[in-house]
Amino acid sequence: MNQRSHKLYFKMTATVLLFITAIPFFQNCQGSHITTGAILNSTEGSSRSPAGPSPALPLPMPDPTANLKLFNLVPNTAFDLGSFSCNQPSDGGVCNAGTDYSRLTYDSQTHQVLSWGGGHGTTVHTDVQSFNFSSLKWSAHTPSTLCADMTTANIVPETASWRTTGQPFARHTWDMGVMADINGARKYIILTSGGIGNSAAEGCNVAGNAAFPLGTISAKIMLYDVATGKWSYSKQDPGNLWYYASAAEYDPISKMIIVVNGEGGSVYDPVTDEVVARFGNGGALPGYSNNLVYYPPNQKMYYIQRGAQTFVSEIELNRTNWAATTPKMISTNGPPSEESGWAYDNRSQVIGGGVLDGKISVYNPPTNTWSVEAMKIQTDYGTTAIGSMPSSSHALDFDTNEGVFIFFAGGRTWAYRYK
Repeated sequence: MNQRSHKLYFKMTATVLLFITAIPFFQNCQGSHITTGAILNSTEGSSRSPAGPSPALPLPMPDPTANLKLFNLVPNTAFDLGSFSCNQPSDGGVCNAGTDYSRLTYDSQTHQVLSWGGGHGTTVHTDVQSFNFSSLKWSAHTPSTLCADMTTANIVPETASWRTTGQPFARHTWDMGVMADINGARKYIILTSGGIGNSAAEGCNVAGNAAFPLGTISAKIMLYDVATGKWSYSKQDPGNLWYYASAAEYDPISKMIIVVNGEGGSVYDPVTDEVVARFGNGGALPGYSNNLVYYPPNQKMYYIQRGAQTFVSEIELNRTNWAATTPKMISTNGPPSEESGWAYDNRSQVIGGGVLDGKISVYNPPTNTWSVEAMKIQTDYGTTAIGSMPSSSHALDFDTNEGVFIFFAGGRTWAYRYK
């Protein structure tokens, strides 16, 4: 190769490399116009310049099923997905979002967010609500039990469910819902007896059954088959296994479900329907109605404890000798948080949640540090404030496909990109 050809070769190579390295930047800059103000209007235009901090990790390529409107959100932006609407039961009754003392659960395999719960007073619908990432709308998987059928004659006392549909009574779920595969079927598992009051049809506008005693009932661990829309019930009454307002998380390493509360931890096998081990609290698991989050980078669990200052306990699971697991308190200076939702952000490798007054709290386990971000708004509805998650709600999870948190606040659904 002569000197001229040699120079031309390196010039062409440099040009190709420059083009390749620019691809992620151009992909991330697709979307609506972004202003420097707190309110972002997604109808203002089709171009934008980068805003916020640069991502700590290389930008991922979108999955073919990803919604690019969410995938390409600017960092530190909350996208307004509209108010929650529901028409169940179809013959009347209260159909608010099932978030009163209850959570949202993202299923990475079927790419949807599931909502079920809410309790006997704030909502009465017994269907599972699903958030679809193509339409960006909520809908019912199957019809709810009718108000007309919420009668004493239709109660199955052994499972606290309705005979005509097989659906359980609406109840609180706290942070006690997980996704797991059981014998080849994808199941949404709810591990609490819930806050079942003395009326299972309190929100129904049906004469004669607005309130009635439930009598003797026995709640069971509940399993919802995502593919068939059918409920099944374990032989276990969770009230005999752990406190009803505990926190649960699936451990993908052992394929066990870990349940923790002020008394310690339980290791539950969802396949055999048995508690296989227990471990102590090590003086590091105070309180109730808190949240448990699995952190994949180090395969540990983090127990997020609400309060005037948010505490964090680290649980390094001893998977060969469960009883030797010893939780330890590692952070006592977190920002204030109400009873709230927390989830792992696989894009930024942090734990986020505790949405309060338009701000989200972010915990970084490797550095044991906190930050609080005032979220910017992107909306098509003229919304000017995010507000707070309901003070008794765990309604937040992280969508690993689009790389955004999904949560309820101010009566609306939001998608938030941290970085």
